[in-house]
Amino acid sequence: MHFRTNAEARSYWPLFPFLLTLFVLLTMASWPILFAFDLWVLYDRGSLLNVDYLWSSGLRPGVDTFYSYGLLPLALQHLVFAFGRGYLPMIACTVIAMVAMALIWAVLLRPLPRSTTWLVAIVCVTPMLLWVNPNFPYTLALLSTLTALALVMEDRLDLALAACAVGCWSVPSLPLALAGMVTILIVTRWAAGSERSVGALAKALAPGAVSYLVIGVVMVLTFGWQSAAATALPFQGAKFYAAKGYGMSNIVEFLSPGGLGLTKYLFTRSGWWILSSALLLALAAYSGIRMLRARSFDSVGCVVMLFAALHVLFVFVAPGSTQQHVIYDPLLAGGVLIGLGSLAGTHLRKVLLAVFVILAVTGSGEQVRDTWRAWRDQTASPDMAGLYSTRQMQDEWKAIVALSAAHPLLMLTYGTGIHHYFPTIQSPQIWFLEVGQQLPSDKDRILAQMRATDIVVTAHNDIVESIDPRLHAELLTMQPIKQGPLFDIWQHRTR
Repeated sequence: MHFRTNAEARSYWPLFPFLLTLFVLLTMASWPILFAFDLWVLYDRGSLLNVDYLWSSGLRPGVDTFYSYGLLPLALQHLVFAFGRGYLPMIACTVIAMVAMALIWAVLLRPLPRSTTWLVAIVCVTPMLLWVNPNFPYTLALLSTLTALALVMEDRLDLALAACAVGCWSVPSLPLALAGMVTILIVTRWAAGSERSVGALAKALAPGAVSYLVIGVVMVLTFGWQSAAATALPFQGAKFYAAKGYGMSNIVEFLSPGGLGLTKYLFTRSGWWILSSALLLALAAYSGIRMLRARSFDSVGCVVMLFAALHVLFVFVAPGSTQQHVIYDPLLAGGVLIGLGSLAGTHLRKVLLAVFVILAVTGSGEQVRDTWRAWRDQTASPDMAGLYSTRQMQDEWKAIVALSAAHPLLMLTYGTGIHHYFPTIQSPQIWFLEVGQQLPSDKDRILAQMRATDIVVTAHNDIVESIDPRLHAELLTMQPIKQGPLFDIWQHRTR
């Protein structure tokens, strides 16, 4: 068997400006989401910012404080923060990543037929190809994964393995699996080729091995070997998933119609996701059979099979929350587009493409509604760090900030980076306030902070109770002085 690329005839440059324009338009249309107060202050984005503070204070990620992503995002984030901490440097990274995504997708999608029909299909699937306002670790993981797949399409398996190293040190989950698959491809190709010397195999594997080791050495020198060892493999993430009970039940919940009935399959991503999953598996099987009959590997067929394998691993091995699919929907959408493009121009391909595109359009309805509501209900305010939020959030938040100016105040919310934007408010000295994401030392620090402050503000009392009974018991010793729609305010009775 030999490896042949069937994508070299078409240039990717015409697709790059087309895709970049689509990505820019989608991002501009999603402006309030890109600059959302919730995301940057109360949720994930703020928590990653807080890890930089924790590390700067001497706490080692994964050792002294819980952390389950890779260390590379922290190192790069720290470099970016040389220009100042906050959301603006990270949004600049998002813009750079968006340009890179457009270029990588241009390479991956260049085997598609050059016709108006396929360009329209790309337009309709754009909301699935680009995750607006992604968190930084997954941005690096997706860039690494898509770059590796694009290099497979270019018949550069050695460089594809090297690209995987970035993802392995960013989010050690699916990128690790992809590295294993690319390694199998390299070994299989070497075994089936004419030059089966150990030197030839070592030469093909060397870029990946060297890239992984070089990044690893830098991480060890930067964070220490204990942090590197604790975060190099997905063990901490697996413990968190187990504590939350994540599994196939979350996929089932995402796919179940719920109170919407059958309309959910038309106007949310569920219907598109089910069809696309079935199509991707069928197209991967077709690609495998085609290569077996031809007794040769082809680049497009291998890429489609890799897309399918990653999707299967996500669904059956690493499913997270009901919203986790948004991270990996680009792989599903891209795999189906490339797979359909590899079919002969038959009536069946036209029908499958039409159904795929129609469900992509109707399935984007939920995203369109959420974006429209964000424009309708949210405004940017200097009192909210210049970010977008609802009037209700602004009113409650102003009262909390005013209270923090008069009393020591600790904010217990999912995200922990609030103190950066509002210095009078204390945040938990942890990564996330979430079940399964604290070491014993993390819980001790939260408890000490609760006891040392006058006021505690909570957004998720059930999470506080679930994390540690001691935290809930401490909260019950306090007097609730205000219960709002979004936050509850507690004060120590003796102060």
